[in-house]
Amino acid sequence: MKKNISIADSSSNTAFPKHIVPFDFEASKLRIDQLREQDDLQGLIFQCGQAIIMASRKNLPQYPDALDIISRTLLIGFEEIDIEPIMLLLRAYPNARALIESYLNRLLAEEDRPSRPLLVAMMNIRVNRFGFLVMPKGEKIHFVDFLGMPYPLGQNGRPHINTVWIEATNHCNQKCSFCPDPKRESPRELTDLEKFKKRARDLHTSFDIGYWQLNAYGEPLLHPNLGEMIHFLRSELQSPAPVYFTTHGLTLTQPRIKKLLKALPNEVMISLHNDSEDSYAISRSEKIGDYQLLTDRVFDFCSALMEDSCPCSVRLSVLVNNAYASRQVGQDILNAFSDNPERFIALVSYWQERLRSWANQNHVQIGFPPLDKGQIAEIFNNASHGPDNIIVIAQWQTPSGPKSIFISPRPVGTYANLVPFQHDPDSVIGFEAASFGCGFTREPSLTIFANGRLGICCLDLETTASFGHADDEDTLQKSLKSEACNTMFANLAFGISDCGGCLICLGKVNPPSNLADKNDLGNTSTVPLVANMKEVA
Repeated sequence: MKKNISIADSSSNTAFPKHIVPFDFEASKLRIDQLREQDDLQGLIFQCGQAIIMASRKNLPQYPDALDIISRTLLIGFEEIDIEPIMLLLRAYPNARALIESYLNRLLAEEDRPSRPLLVAMMNIRVNRFGFLVMPKGEKIHFVDFLGMPYPLGQNGRPHINTVWIEATNHCNQKCSFCPDPKRESPRELTDLEKFKKRARDLHTSFDIGYWQLNAYGEPLLHPNLGEMIHFLRSELQSPAPVYFTTHGLTLTQPRIKKLLKALPNEVMISLHNDSEDSYAISRSEKIGDYQLLTDRVFDFCSALMEDSCPCSVRLSVLVNNAYASRQVGQDILNAFSDNPERFIALVSYWQERLRSWANQNHVQIGFPPLDKGQIAEIFNNASHGPDNIIVIAQWQTPSGPKSIFISPRPVGTYANLVPFQHDPDSVIGFEAASFGCGFTREPSLTIFANGRLGICCLDLETTASFGHADDEDTLQKSLKSEACNTMFANLAFGISDCGGCLICLGKVNPPSNLADKNDLGNTSTVPLVANMKEVA
């Protein structure tokens, strides 16, 4: 049965910035001319697409140069240009697509007749993986959208969703200064197990899935059926996509570990984050346990995996205060974390030695790669929001391949970029059209929040950026073909949104004086909230 829920139903009024900068069409035209002179092709495409969408949204005449540049890009196919945002635009805005088709036909008419079929064939190759065909229509051509959704075709010919986040629960029993979750206003909910199975089966049947993630902001181990969810994905569906979840670690009690060992994901990420009692006391609540208890429970889980050579890796995520750390958060938060390579090296060495000592005492065959302090220091200095900078501290063989325990440093800001601003609308300047697009549109993903709302990222605390509910249609495939879904992807690819969470992420900080002093922002008037959304994605 269809469940009609408007996007406004899940929105928190306090999550919206009060100050929204309107789109300036004249400034956009000047910017297009500047970028054309600078030969900045990708920037030019972004600006042109943004102008086309804004004109469509406001029912204003289109800027001819923008249409011409987009059309030439599709026809010529510059190797360095990512045309995915253009294809999202064509799908979501049929009137703009019709105008671009007319420009393409005009350009083709200027070419020699023998070369036209080759140009059309090459354009077909470029647009086909995004679900389009270029088809003849009399003497002219037009686009046929045979996919109808923002997910490109995977290698198996099915639409590819890079990451599916199915939030087991948005409950969390820990309070961290670097996470916005303690300020959540929306209700705490659990995903119903049967609904989880229905939705996962639906996606598994119709889509090529890259990864399954079983949480967003919530603590998944608080869900009583987490093991059944993992078992369903890995054993019943036999999904080839790896399964992950993230935990803050204190929920890794002995009973939960025993239960989890019966249905393990491919990898567990543990938000260790701290490197000392002092660091923990500054940044996390001790209500459910202190730093010693955290490290003991993390160690118990890691040793249990090593003892039985379990087919599950562990990522120990550690926050660091390096050059990439966000200066938008309070200095007190930044001070809680490693601000020099030596301190980080000491943490890495501690964890490897603790695991090595246990393995030696229990005669368990585990590999412990030698640690290169220079390499660890380099990894500390270069750590960004991406997942690739890691230090393997233990590894073992399993029938499904090698598994490991590794430490992954990330700069403060992975979560903290939303902390001061999520419920302080005066501190953020939002934009009708931002200067950069959302990174989650570059590798299109899907989030099904615990409340059933559908979104495209895991950062939307209050689910303000939603294109519907999982129960709106009888299949998720229909929801992902909806006008709301296609429009959200196209708009965000070009930095455009009306949603509170997106306006914060794509906005700029206009900090009050006390926040500016606390964050040492000096006389900076505005600072981007998210410097590089591609890394976050």
